[in-house]
Amino acid sequence: MKTSLNHSILALMIASLLFIFSGCDNSDFVVKTGTLLDSAVEGVEYETMTQSGTTDAEGLFYYGEGEIISFFLEGILLGQTKAKEIITPVDLISGAYDETHPHVINMCRFLQSLDADADPDNGILISPEVRDEFGNYSIVFTQSCEDFENDDEVRGLFETLNMLGYFPDTNERSLISADQASAHFKQTLESLVSSDDNDSGDSGDDSDDGDSDGG
Repeated sequence: MKTSLNHSILALMIASLLFIFSGCDNSDFVVKTGTLLDSAVEGVEYETMTQSGTTDAEGLFYYGEGEIISFFLEGILLGQTKAKEIITPVDLISGAYDETHPHVINMCRFLQSLDADADPDNGILISPEVRDEFGNYSIVFTQSCEDFENDDEVRGLFETLNMLGYFPDTNERSLISADQASAHFKQTLESLVSSDDNDSGDSGDDSDDGDSDGG
């Protein structure tokens, strides 16, 4: 009886220690926020090892440090990459480095063409009704721009969306031109570079002000 009691106490002590150490590990975990940009893209599903959800009007998503994040549209995989503060289609296409990569252009054309108000300059919204239709189609971004434009699945999706009247405007939707999509995305990338430069400049100005005050 005494031996059994000792074993029970030992087991309880071990369980308590495991709980304590587990709590310490969890306290070190920090949830970070990032943004999905062509313009800010709302309505894209994402998933990491610990986080999942749908991007909001700011393109916001959540992730843990070092995690891989995947982006989806109702089963259509946009791509995956190491999670970070800002993610664009360039990050989601293997081997891409700027807006000229054909697979990047395909993704940008797709997202911008599906924007609810057809004005990606004010953000891109993929509505739930539109997103729900994607499960019936297989969209492949890894092909030439011409093949993507003529892809039966891509054309079929837009025909269905137009027939169902899921866009607020009355004009029928189709893929916007590769040049138009690329130009818009290039503008977004340039604005990111400009923002980084301004942040660096502000840091330098603060330093100069400090020197001036000290003199």
